[in-house]
Amino acid sequence: MMAESTFATEADLVTSFCASLAAQRGRQAWTPYHETGGFDLMLVQVGTGIQLGIEAKLAFNLKVMVQALPDLRWSDEGPDYRASLVPRGKVQAHLSDIAAQLGLGVIGHAVPHRH
Repeated sequence: MMAESTFATEADLVTSFCASLAAQRGRQAWTPYHETGGFDLMLVQVGTGIQLGIEAKLAFNLKVMVQALPDLRWSDEGPDYRASLVPRGKVQAHLSDIAAQLGLGVIGHAVPHRH
């Protein structure tokens, strides 16, 4: 079992996550846009333009899942994919399985180790 990660604020969680993305200079680079398109974070994949809209919360629950899902009205607007970013260990049991069935990703991010 992984230890829980704690962040003081959602902004701290997003900042830490973006720093970890920047440190992973792989073949799929992402450009982050904070507070864009109604999301806490919008990631755009370099080269493809694929968009990932992310809602950041300090715990993942049903309210957060509903907030990250597409609006119930039919629309072609919005990102290609949607996810919720939460501290690792802050997801209610089985909720990420339900989210996956709805096409919503759940990203658990850990506090970076300090050396």
